[in-house]
Amino acid sequence: MQLAPGSMVDQWFKDIGITCSIFAQVKQEFMTRWLPPKPLQYSRAQQKEHVMIQVLKEDDIGVWLPGEPTGNYGHVIWANKVMQTAMGMSDSTGLLVEYALKGIPNILKDHMTCSYSSWQEFLQDVESIPAVKLKRSKEDLNMNQMRDTDIAQLKAQRSPAINSLPLQFSQLSMDSGRSAQPYYWTLRAYANANPFLLLPPNANPSTMATQGTTLAPISRPV
Repeated sequence: MQLAPGSMVDQWFKDIGITCSIFAQVKQEFMTRWLPPKPLQYSRAQQKEHVMIQVLKEDDIGVWLPGEPTGNYGHVIWANKVMQTAMGMSDSTGLLVEYALKGIPNILKDHMTCSYSSWQEFLQDVESIPAVKLKRSKEDLNMNQMRDTDIAQLKAQRSPAINSLPLQFSQLSMDSGRSAQPYYWTLRAYANANPFLLLPPNANPSTMATQGTTLAPISRPV
């Protein structure tokens, strides 16, 4: 209780100073004059919302943060804050702990029991987790994320090459079909210029080009 000089409370204290000789009487008179504010009444949905908006940042887990009086780890500061928020809404039995657990990153939750009968048990469990374990979990998570990124990039690089294979095969088949005709007509002209060579009957240009057909010599009558 602070009685600033010249304030309303200071004047009130001067007025009752004669009748109140001990602090208990002063306190009683003060509470009679200035009634304490009534605590706000929250519905269960409002209590749940107020607890869940206390978000724990993944970057703060296992990291020492400055504060009063000497600072603490980020996840411990968060646990104290969410506990004070819940108890300020008259939840002294820990009924709202389950909603606080829903927003905890797995890096921290994997090391917790996640079964509590009070906010004190919840806070003690959070405080008991060694920062070394949390640091190691964050390193493992970063390695897994880097691995997944590398795999995704490899798949993205291979996809265009695989998708272009049907087009390449179709171009090869078209090229082989076009090249068969010049081969056939060259072979026909060569056969006409050499009467002793025989072109196979019903010759197919494509078959001749792909199978490597050869000309058979004509038997010359003796």
